[in-house]
Amino acid sequence: MVPKVTVPDVVGKTAEEAASAVTEAGLGPIQIEYPGDAGDGGTILAQLPAGGREVPEGFPVLMLVSTGPRAEQLPEDEVQ
Repeated sequence: MVPKVTVPDVVGKTAEEAASAVTEAGLGPIQIEYPGDAGDGGTILAQLPAGGREVPEGFPVLMLVSTGPRAEQLPEDEVQ
């Protein structure tokens, strides 16, 4: 039987800190970049499963990583 471990709460941490915490807990970090205005670049916006849940050791933890605010793009007719 696979032992259960507790998922760490990594929302708000840097991507590096989050990956380290998830790995140290015996889980598999999966990070997906999310471009948008939410959060500072490189911080975890959301995770699945949520922190505090009990899951089998080695279970993947999906983390949404902010890339920071998008750069404003000018309409093509304003680009010279």
